[in-house]
Amino acid sequence: MNVEKVLKEECGDYLKRYSTAEHQQLIITYWDTVRFTRKTGTISANIIKTELAYWEKFDIDVVIRALRAHLSQRREYKESYTRGIMRNMQEKKKGKKAPKEKGRSTADNFNATPRDLNFLIK
Repeated sequence: MNVEKVLKEECGDYLKRYSTAEHQQLIITYWDTVRFTRKTGTISANIIKTELAYWEKFDIDVVIRALRAHLSQRREYKESYTRGIMRNMQEKKKGKKAPKEKGRSTADNFNATPRDLNFLIK
């Protein structure tokens, strides 16, 4: 399977977003690696299109860093691993979410509750 040919012929519209040759080569390397997570060693053009469309939700620098992270850490994982990396990186880039508990952390709750620890001393 020639991943580069599939990407350029069928996913060219999505690749336009990644203008540098380095970014495009990284994407080709990524898909060439991910295809081996399948038993057949091939990957459908529709799967590639779906993933490239999903990547458009994220900043280009986040996508590129996520691809590099996936390739350097877990080459044997499927593309869903990269999705998780992208979500986490984008979240960190925009700032962490506030804790769900009315803006208070667990440490704040512990400090606000009076504790009598004298029973520990004998």
